[in-house]
Amino acid sequence: MNTKKISIKSCVTEAVDVTDPTILNIMPTLMRWGVRADQKIGSYSNYITKIGILTVSNCKADIPCDAVLIKHILLGDYGCDCDLFNSNNLLVNTDEFDISQGDLVYTHAYYWSDLYGVCISDIPWSIEGDCIKLDTNYDGTDITVQYLAYETDDEGYPVVNESHRDAIKYYIMTQLDEREEWALKRKGQLNNAFFSSAERIIRKYKKAVRYARAQDGEPSETQKWEIAELINNPLTGYGNYMLENLRG
Repeated sequence: MNTKKISIKSCVTEAVDVTDPTILNIMPTLMRWGVRADQKIGSYSNYITKIGILTVSNCKADIPCDAVLIKHILLGDYGCDCDLFNSNNLLVNTDEFDISQGDLVYTHAYYWSDLYGVCISDIPWSIEGDCIKLDTNYDGTDITVQYLAYETDDEGYPVVNESHRDAIKYYIMTQLDEREEWALKRKGQLNNAFFSSAERIIRKYKKAVRYARAQDGEPSETQKWEIAELINNPLTGYGNYMLENLRG
């Protein structure tokens, strides 16, 4: 879906404006809650694709700090060309040491997809904490990694889909309510009015998450045309009718 992007800072500010503006002094915590809320929505359309070159040390390579999902890995430094990880390059041949595709020669290519749960690899790897862990010793070797990451604004804050605004705002408010609950509990001031208000915020948060996921799943105009083209069948005429509806 093609959607407007906004800085996550605006979601944090909005949550603070309706609660307590003085808590802006815990901005790092608020931002961490905001990112956590966005990731709970789980939209891959929210990220941009990046390529990075990492160096293996002690059988591990540090994951880039802005990465949210590691998609593909190649052994070696092959630069950051956007077409490096096309499907023709992601081949594995366990009988040959070198894999040649055009002008590129790979000494082992391996692929992992969290989206499809598929692993095709002669050199197994896994995520361990903040590192990519290789099961074979390639210390000192560079690896080329394609990953999904947040786009950032001019201040370095993550950029998210605008449809996530309310879900992020209400999630931050639920976390603030949790802090307030413990404070009131220590003072012996918990009451039903507080719990009733907290429950309303939770319901609003859940509704906002459902809305955000629905918006992310809505096909773009281009995707609608592609669907219509697939359905279009000159023998039935149904596709022509659908195309006319889309044009209107």
